[in-house]
Amino acid sequence: MGAAHCEMIYSSATTVCDPFSAKSSNLSGWDVSVEKQYFRYFGAVADFGGLYGGVTQTNFLFGLRGGASIGRLRPFAQALIGAVHAQESGSDTSFAEDLGVGTDFRLVRLLSWRSQADELKTGSPDFERHCLRLSSGLAVRF
Repeated sequence: MGAAHCEMIYSSATTVCDPFSAKSSNLSGWDVSVEKQYFRYFGAVADFGGLYGGVTQTNFLFGLRGGASIGRLRPFAQALIGAVHAQESGSDTSFAEDLGVGTDFRLVRLLSWRSQADELKTGSPDFERHCLRLSSGLAVRF
């Protein structure tokens, strides 16, 4: 994850991030997503992840992913909503929205290499945190 960007919604001015946002920059972790394709180009996605560092953050996201295969590549875009639970000395659970793009490069029939970039937006109706998630790893198709 990159540095968090926070803003007050009604004034659209950048503001100092809350302690969870400041400590949620540059976290490492894991991400697992499951996609069930219902149509040729679209599928339903459940995405779960854990991030660790100055704060522990767990993501629970659900939504749609669309993409098309072009030879060995499958570029895709996704829109997810759900919740993020951050925990340090206290805990904070908030609504989350995630917009992202990525590509799967097929290595063999059931195994691909995925590279993905997302913007994860969390917070309350009057205060938002924007974080960039970059991930890369194996994708198993079955």
